Amino acid sequence: VRMREEKSPHTDFLEFEKGREATFNAASNFFAKISSGSVAVLRSRDNHILCERIGILHSLSFYFSSVAFYVSNLIVDVTIHVYVIMFITFTLASKRLAYLRDLQSALSTEWLLAIGLLAMIPQFVELVVEYGITRGLREMVGGFFSSTLFFIFQNKTIAEAMKLGGQSGFARYLFTGRPQANQHQMWRQHYLTYWRSHYNPAVQLFLLYMVYIVLVWDSGAGGLPMVLVIITFIVWMIAPLVFSVFPRWSVIRQDAHDFKSFVFGKAAMEVKDIPYVLVRSQQGKARSLYEVGLGDMICVWCDYPTVALWADFLCRVFITAYLMLILPTGVVDFGSQYVIFLGFQWLLLLLFFATDLNNVILMLGAAVWILVPMLGQWVLGDRAVKPSVWMRAPEYLISFLLFLYAIGAVKRAVLLTARLVYHSRVRRGWKEADARSKLQLSIRFCYFFFFDHQLRVVRASVVLLLNTVVAVVLMLLDSDCLGIRLHTLWLLNGQAARGLTVGKVRNTSSWLRPSSWRGSTNSSPSSTMLAAEPLTKSTTTWQPGTRAIPEQSLQPRPPRGQRGDSGRGHHQDTEAATAAPGPSRLFTSTR
Repeated sequence: VRMREEKSPHTDFLEFEKGREATFNAASNFFAKISSGSVAVLRSRDNHILCERIGILHSLSFYFSSVAFYVSNLIVDVTIHVYVIMFITFTLASKRLAYLRDLQSALSTEWLLAIGLLAMIPQFVELVVEYGITRGLREMVGGFFSSTLFFIFQNKTIAEAMKLGGQSGFARYLFTGRPQANQHQMWRQHYLTYWRSHYNPAVQLFLLYMVYIVLVWDSGAGGLPMVLVIITFIVWMIAPLVFSVFPRWSVIRQDAHDFKSFVFGKAAMEVKDIPYVLVRSQQGKARSLYEVGLGDMICVWCDYPTVALWADFLCRVFITAYLMLILPTGVVDFGSQYVIFLGFQWLLLLLFFATDLNNVILMLGAAVWILVPMLGQWVLGDRAVKPSVWMRAPEYLISFLLFLYAIGAVKRAVLLTARLVYHSRVRRGWKEADARSKLQLSIRFCYFFFFDHQLRVVRASVVLLLNTVVAVVLMLLDSDCLGIRLHTLWLLNGQAARGLTVGKVRNTSSWLRPSSWRGSTNSSPSSTMLAAEPLTKSTTTWQPGTRAIPEQSLQPRPPRGQRGDSGRGHHQDTEAATAAPGPSRLFTSTR
């Protein structure tokens, strides 16, 4: 329209409370869908032509009104890791905080308050105009904590969706819908949704922070506490659980048992099951952690552009070589212990396949790495244990992480070779299905022998332990002994927290408590929703999971000309019966 010098009318519509029913996972899927779509916009031919012909000023306006929000979130996310890596580099170069203060650098101080907080002022003014000063202040202060948690988490969702879209070239559609706000989300579903975008990056950021802490401790120099970094990776790990409703002990046990079975399950580990693994992984219906990891790895190395795979491999090799150059030689030497121990690990993996995929042997192989410091004296001599193994902990930790990063580079080299062999076979006349099957076998081999599956199990176990601790804390906050369910009060509303009336039928009260799974006792919690059960009398028969029907709606309806509501078809008593605020809309209906 701008290029044709025409004018187009623009009208904004506001629909209040549209998102009240949305769950946390639905909001994440929505942000991910729009963010990956913004990458497709940047790559489109139309965008290229527009930016060429509308001039620099209109291009800036076009940028800030389209993809600027998503690009800025991506840049902020990258700078979080760069910030920690920069201080690790300073510590390795013996540049202490005192040196940064002498340079009057802003990096010598950690900033908790930012200029972005000024954006709260217009919102506060709007709340005061709409609700008054008292309620506006209460709404502002009360929503600050939840908004901070929500957007720290969702900004990471946006950044990871853009990274994935840029690497793969795909903008996959994600169904969001409008699910009910009081629907319980299982831990396994959280993991399937966030393992790539939040859990893995949170563990990586935590390890970077630990490297910085041990270097500061080893050097005896002062270091920044990095409070915002700590808050960031903690929020990435626990936010889905904090925004999950109705923490109850029975639900926690079911979720923990289901997630443990998911992590350590052996479903479809045979070679013949690879096609089914791919289908379930692409549909988001993986039955085990193995299916999630292998399905994702096959998707990357079979479907991603070869140029993107080459770029990832070269970056990995460059960073590995750079780390070996900047790290002290004494630290790099400790990595030789893990290289020697690698052969023993591969022998355990062969035993794992020979014993019908015994998980005990697989976990034993992951736990054996702990024995490396005890055997280090045989490889490095007294330097490995003196003055003590504890004092050598920084060297062991950093060298182990460097070893894993180098193993990742070797894995990419092997898989890239397998990808080139696949293309060569197709050009030589192989059937594409046969060549692809050989490539998938190579990917499965690398998935185990380069410890991809073992590391996923460790990360998922950390998620399981953290989820259990957070869920128990939320359960205590939401217990009846405090007089009010604090978590439900914060997440839903005061009426649900106090257990007040949520439905009115024939001027009597039905007291409801979210304490049982709707449906039969044998139903899976993954396909059901937390429902409610009546606690006191009611003159109308009501079953959990059904809708209460007022008696007035069962009476014969008078002719249209005799209605007192001008033919609208609703009686006043019926409207009063459905006027209960809050969660009552989930359990009562006029029809």
